[in-house]
Amino acid sequence: MARRGIFITIEGPEGAGKTTQARLLHERLRDRFQVVYTREPGGTAIGERIRAMLLDASNTAMTPVTEMLLFAASRAQFVAEVVEPALRDGRVLLSERYVDASIAYQGFGRGLDVELVRRVNEGATRGVMPDLTILLDIDPAVGLRRARQTAGKEGRPGHGDRLEQESLSFHTRVRSGFLAIAPRRGRQSRPGRCARRGRPAGGGAPGREGVAGIRLVLAIVQEKDVGRLIDALTEDGFNATMLASTGGFLREGNSTILIGVEDAQIDQVLGVIQRSAHRREQFVSPMPPAVEPVDSYVTYPVKVEVGGAIVFVLQVERMERF
Repeated sequence: MARRGIFITIEGPEGAGKTTQARLLHERLRDRFQVVYTREPGGTAIGERIRAMLLDASNTAMTPVTEMLLFAASRAQFVAEVVEPALRDGRVLLSERYVDASIAYQGFGRGLDVELVRRVNEGATRGVMPDLTILLDIDPAVGLRRARQTAGKEGRPGHGDRLEQESLSFHTRVRSGFLAIAPRRGRQSRPGRCARRGRPAGGGAPGREGVAGIRLVLAIVQEKDVGRLIDALTEDGFNATMLASTGGFLREGNSTILIGVEDAQIDQVLGVIQRSAHRREQFVSPMPPAVEPVDSYVTYPVKVEVGGAIVFVLQVERMERF
């Protein structure tokens, strides 16, 4: 009986270098293993036709639900034709993208219910998940610019395909989705399945580093203000990440934006929030947010009200990047 193969996926925002890294890994692996190198959506004749529809920039009327179901349909064919045969034959299957992309793009990016996206894809794939996922991280503004400049397969150089033409705020939400997936995978899937690689937004080498003079700003705003706020912060050179939308300490209708700033930038970033968060926050629990990432940072929150937002400014005592 053939030994079961290994399923590896490479994920990340647009322009993170997935194809380059996948090709390099393929070159290394094929000297010692039988390797199937593929991409998703696609990888099959039916899947490639679906991919063409999904990335065609002229399909502007496509709804988020239609998009989710097309990705899932391509994935169902991909599992039947590519994934299961490769694993049965004991091969190493290396794929650019898989289910995690739908969680990030249709769940976080499009705003569909993440649990719905997960259930649809679980049905489409019959629960087949990777043994290892390599997550490549990049500043969305840098990655999007790189992707649009090199577009050629499904998009025009300087423009990109249908997804690459989405706004920076959309791609910032997508990146937030990928970063939210990474820590969960160790608990909900195979232990340690998701490994993150790349520099955090804003640069800096991985590793432990001092954070004197750094503040974390948690802005709790109504969901309708999220896109405007992230766009405004990005235009002013700040890196913002959406941490949560209606959950935990949040009540319905609210989202939390995380911004890392230097001491000297506090007034500037609060000014951006004041201009962009127009709707007076009414649905926040009076309890301050619990800082979840254990052993990542220790903080002391100071609550202020800015415009239509409730903002917590946190002094960072210790931070570890990975």
